[in-house]
Amino acid sequence: MEYTRITASLLATTAAALLVTAGTVSNLAWAGPLTPAAGPVTGSYKTLSEVEPRTAINATNTPGDNATLFIINQPGSYFLTGNITTSAMRSAIRINSDDVTIELSGFTINGSGDSSGSASGILTNVPRRNIVIRGGGIKGFRGYGIIGSMSLAHFEDLAIANCGLGQLEVLNADNSIARNIRITAIAGEAALTLGNNALVEDCTVEGGFLGISIQSGVITRCTVANVVGVGIRCGGGIVSDCTVSDITNAGSFNNGGIVAGNGTRIERCILRNCVPCGVFVGGTTDLTACTFYNCGKGVLASSFASGKCRIEGNIFCGSTTAAVSLETPRHLVIGNRFTGNAANIVAVAGSTLGEELNFSSGGTLTGANTHGAANLIY
Repeated sequence: MEYTRITASLLATTAAALLVTAGTVSNLAWAGPLTPAAGPVTGSYKTLSEVEPRTAINATNTPGDNATLFIINQPGSYFLTGNITTSAMRSAIRINSDDVTIELSGFTINGSGDSSGSASGILTNVPRRNIVIRGGGIKGFRGYGIIGSMSLAHFEDLAIANCGLGQLEVLNADNSIARNIRITAIAGEAALTLGNNALVEDCTVEGGFLGISIQSGVITRCTVANVVGVGIRCGGGIVSDCTVSDITNAGSFNNGGIVAGNGTRIERCILRNCVPCGVFVGGTTDLTACTFYNCGKGVLASSFASGKCRIEGNIFCGSTTAAVSLETPRHLVIGNRFTGNAANIVAVAGSTLGEELNFSSGGTLTGANTHGAANLIY
C-alpha cells in the first residue's frame, strides 16, 4: 500500500511538469493577470477620514477663544476623546454652524473650574438648525448645561446636573426631540425647555423650579420630582404616562404637578403630593385615567380657565382641599372615583356633573344603583 501511494504522487508531479513544459500552464493559473489595468496605480486602503468620518473636539481642530474652550465653525460630526473641565469664566463648546452633531462618547463636560462667572456647557449665540447632542454628561456650570436658540434639534442619552441657571434650556426649539435625558437640578429657571411641536420622552427630572416645559407637542413616560414650581408645563398637546410628585410651592395659583394650556390631553398620569394642585387647567383640557394622591387640590380650573374641560375616569385620594375644584362653568365631570378627600367636587353653577354615589360605608354596585357617568365615592 505504501508503494502505491508513493507511485501515485510521483505520477501526479510528473504530469504537472509535462503540462507546464507543453505550454498549457495558462489553463492551470490560480492568480490574476500580471499586467496592471490602464491608468494610474492607486492604493486600495481607506483614508483616516473614511475610517473615522468625524472630527475630534480639541485645540487643533476646534480652537476656542477667551470666552469658550472649543468652537465649532463648520457643519459636520464631532466627538469628544476625553472628559473636559473648563477654566474660569469659559464655556466649554460653542456651536457657530447649522447641521452639527456632537457625540460626547460617554465623557463628561465639567464646569467646576468656573468659580466666578456664568459659563455654560454647550451654547449657541444665534439661532441654529439641525443640532444633535448626545451620549454623555454635563455638570457643574454656573450658567446653563445647554443653552441657545436651536430648531430641529435632537438631545438624547444625556445626564445633566447642577447647573446654576438652568439645565437644558433651548429657546425657539421648534420641532425638537429630547429623549432619555436625566436631570438633577439644585437651582435654575428650568430643567428641560423646548418649543412647539416638541417630543419629550423617557426623561427624568429631580429638583429645580420648573421640570419639563414645552409650548406644544408630546410629553410621555417622564418622571418629575421635588420641584418647587411646576412639574410639567404643556401649552397644548399630550401629556401621557408620566409621574409627577412632591411639587411644593403653594405660593402661586398656577403652579402644580401639571399645568395644561388650551387644547391639552392628559392621560394615565400619576400625581402625588402636589401643592397647590395636581393639575392646573388653563383652557380646554381632557383629563382621563389619571391618579391623584395627597394633592392640595386634585384638579383646579381657576377663574382664569376658559373653555370646556372633560374630567373623566380618574381616581382622587386624600386631597386636602378638594379633589375637583371648578371656579368657572362649562366643564364635564363624570365617571371618577373619590376616597378620603376633604371635599370631592366643588364647582360653581353651570358645569355638567355626574351623580355622586356614596359607597364609603360599603355596598354592592349593580345596574340598579349606578351608571357609567356616576362619580363614585368609596
